[in-house]
Amino acid sequence: MGDLLADHTTLRLGGPADRLRIHTDPTAWPDLAAELPDHPWVLGGGSNVLAPDTGHRGTVVVMATRHAEPHLRRPRRVPARRPREPRAFREIGDEWGQLQAMGMLGRLAEVAGDYSEASRWHREGLRIAETLGLWIDASTRWSELGRIALLTQNYALAEQYHERGRLLALEQGDKPAQEFAEVGPALGARRQGRLDDAEKYLRTRLEWNHRFDADNGTALLPAELGFVAELRGHAETAMKLHSEGLEAAGRTGDPRAVALALEGLAGASALVGRHGHAARLPGAATETRASVRAPLPPGERGDIDRISAATRAALGDTHFAAAFTRGANQIRNEHDLYPIVDNPWDSSSGQS
Repeated sequence: MGDLLADHTTLRLGGPADRLRIHTDPTAWPDLAAELPDHPWVLGGGSNVLAPDTGHRGTVVVMATRHAEPHLRRPRRVPARRPREPRAFREIGDEWGQLQAMGMLGRLAEVAGDYSEASRWHREGLRIAETLGLWIDASTRWSELGRIALLTQNYALAEQYHERGRLLALEQGDKPAQEFAEVGPALGARRQGRLDDAEKYLRTRLEWNHRFDADNGTALLPAELGFVAELRGHAETAMKLHSEGLEAAGRTGDPRAVALALEGLAGASALVGRHGHAARLPGAATETRASVRAPLPPGERGDIDRISAATRAALGDTHFAAAFTRGANQIRNEHDLYPIVDNPWDSSSGQS
């Protein structure tokens, strides 16, 4: 007898599976797809799945990624991995499998800053989704294309793509897909300096994420609201929001989300003149991203470049570089993040 599917579904339903693969690394999906010996059933996180009492004759993949990394600890350093074409799915004619792999490949290309490649994967995925009539997947692909348009500063096109994703999600009654699409205009509004619009959109979406305990959203949205507060000069609000985002980021196990919160905390610290602290935090964020070989690409550097420029001007190049290196070393030496982020209001955090 294999593992019970009931142990991996929120409804606690399901018989045994012949083979069960627990998938904890979000970046490893293309490699996993190539290794699977047969047509798998991808269970996802097991939410609201009616698994049969008879179980599944074959391989079941559980996407157990939510708590894959220890809470607010230095993430493990991973080797470089070249994304693969979804050949395994093509060889068996599984277009649904191709669609899922293409979504991950598009996101990996986005993380690497290769926006042309990311767009290519998402467009190909969109084609398959529309051919198969998978309209929620099509909604997500449109929104992913909207995110790429945002990162290339094509804001008008980003709004069009996100709206197409939103309308499809509404037609299908899918709230998560709708939320994903509706966050896009908020991101665009902040990047265009429309802070009131951005805050209104973001607050609405954050309330939705809190209701459903969606950690990915409650990591990104406080960060965005924190940057809004920082741009307005509201240091205490910015600190509170970025601290909330850091807590949520730790629960996701995504080092890039943790790094984003650290970058936001740097801006809040700089506002109150704690420039040494503000220089250490970007160093910690840079090392955190480096630990998973995902440096911040040019399209996402606007906030940290702005914050670092102000901090560098206050400290001077030499002191900034020394503090930045100390922050990076603290992560590299496997220390907790807490000593880096703890109490930036204390005077000892100032120029040290």
